[in-house]
Amino acid sequence: MRYIANAFSLQMIGKLPATIKVSEVTIHEIKMAITNGITWAIGHADTARVAEKALGVPAGTAFQRRNITLETEDVLYVLQVVGGRLPEGCTELPEGVHLEWRKVVVEV
Repeated sequence: MRYIANAFSLQMIGKLPATIKVSEVTIHEIKMAITNGITWAIGHADTARVAEKALGVPAGTAFQRRNITLETEDVLYVLQVVGGRLPEGCTELPEGVHLEWRKVVVEV
């Protein structure tokens, strides 16, 4: 499965021992993953709104609080807000704040 979330936690790993691979990913790869089917799991409303705008997806798509269990070869795309916190209710990134994307793959 493929997921988009705003965080990664060790609690997401389904089986141990496991190897976790983390790499940078482009927004183009994220958009392709969305086209091919993705499960949204962004649990912070403001982050979800900013992600929707950056990815060009309909409003209300990304904000989905859910628990994820990653199995072998599942992919988790993690959106990180870097440079500060998002103000409540924002839809635009404040000055000095930017988004970074990471790809997390669990291998058992």
